[in-house]
Amino acid sequence: MPKPLPAGFPLPPVDARGKTVHVGSAVTVLSVASCVSGLPREDQLRGLLGRAFHRLERQGDAYVVVASIEGIETLFGAGDPEESYGRALLSLLRSL
Repeated sequence: MPKPLPAGFPLPPVDARGKTVHVGSAVTVLSVASCVSGLPREDQLRGLLGRAFHRLERQGDAYVVVASIEGIETLFGAGDPEESYGRALLSLLRSL
């Protein structure tokens, strides 16, 4: 049985055709402009990570989110904090 998106997830739970979107659903972004206003902010991404989030670190030019995924402390790095949080959240969702 597909798992629903977490409560408070910042994107709509249905696609343009009204089909329910679940954790792990494949979606197609038609244009960046169509989703720019709906992209979550850094604080929203951190909030969605909940208790899995440990900290955000700066390592050289990268921002690194440290989070527990399936009980394992894991690092998610990128050039900006939002991308790091997004990578951590995607990993968390995939583990559900």
